[in-house]
Parts: sequence; C-alpha cells; structure tokens
Amino acid sequence: MVSEETHLNGALERAGLSVIETDLGEYIVQLGGDRPSHIIAPIVHMTREQVGRLMHERLNVPYSDDTETLARYARERLREEFLRAIWA
Repeated sequence: MVSEETHLNGALERAGLSVIETDLGEYIVQLGGDRPSHIIAPIVHMTREQVGRLMHERLNVPYSDDTETLARYARERLREEFLRAIWA
C-alpha cells in the first residue's frame, strides 16, 4: 500500500524498471491496472470469477474460478519473475 499511496511503482516504471507486486491481492490489482479497494483486502471488490478471467487474459493460463488454482497460477508466475530478476 505504501507504493500505491506514494505512486512509487509509476515512478519506477517511468525510470525504465519493471515493477511486480508480491502481495497476492496487490498483484491481482496490478494485473488489472486497477487500484486496491481496501488496505487489508485489496481485491475485495472482485469475484473469484473476475480474478479467473483476469488471470486467463493477462497470464495466458486456463480459466478457473477455484481459489487454490488461482493462487497457484500467481505463485508460479511470481516465482518465474523472481528467478528472472536474480539472474538478470
């Protein structure tokens, strides 16, 4: 939330850096180009079906509305991003 409130991500992106949220809710908000709706539950405004469609569209994964599957998709993608950052 600090990066959201200070607009840090936008500034880093304008400086040419790739910014990826690590909190699951914040990551989903970022995927949708949205803003968090609550400090503790940033995607409380979204249904699991909406999250499933967003991940399907943005991450190119099979559609699912199963929360465990959606969390697994995010974990797998974030793991790839972390490893890419380590070896960059």
